[in-house]
Order: sequence, then structure tokens, then C-alpha cells
Amino acid sequence: MTASEQTTRKRQTPQKDPLSGILVGFILMTAGVIFYLYEQHVIYEWLWWFLFVVGILLIIDVVVRLFISKYRYSIGGRFIGAVFILIISGGNLFDIDHWWPFLLIAAGIGIIFNALRQGPVPHE
Repeated sequence: MTASEQTTRKRQTPQKDPLSGILVGFILMTAGVIFYLYEQHVIYEWLWWFLFVVGILLIIDVVVRLFISKYRYSIGGRFIGAVFILIISGGNLFDIDHWWPFLLIAAGIGIIFNALRQGPVPHE
């Protein structure tokens, strides 16, 4: 196998990824539960609660992908997105407006994880 074939093979994502389907299913179920609670007047800010729970689900997805090497691709962006969603929605839900510096910290952590995951570049 040539070096270009190996590079192309590494960049391809798996054809079947059951974790993505499971995540989408949980997000849809979350939407249903949040809308039901909103209609029953249990919660009053449905959008922020929905985003907060989606952020938690994305963090769980990233953690699961860290432990299953077969599905470990593209976790850096998911992690940054999840933390961003959690900080924005959590700040609105819990009236904490001083969370924005954590966005920078989360972005830095995501970039570091992504760089470490890629490893050293082979010399030709």
C-alpha cells in the first residue's frame, strides 16, 4: 500500500457509526420531553433547557468515543461545540453571565486534544 493510499484510508470515516444514530435518537427524545414539560408548565424556558441537555448529550458522546477507538474520529469539534452550548445555555438558565472565559479554555483544550490525537507527522 502506498503512502497516499494510507493517508486516504486514514481520512475516511467509517461507513457505519451507530453512535451518531443513538445520539440523534436521544436528541429527538430530549426535544419531546422538553416540549412536554413546557406544555405542562413545568419549565418556562424550553430552548435553554433543550440546548443544555443537548450539550450534556454531546459531552457523553465525546466521552464514549474516547473509550471506543473505532469511533474516536472528530471529537475535538464535538467537545468544543458541547462546551459552548453548555456555557451559553447554562449561563441563561442559572443566571451566571461570567462563564464566557470558559469558552476560550474549552477551545484551547479541544485544540490540544486534537493535536495530541493526530500525533507526529511522519517524515518522508
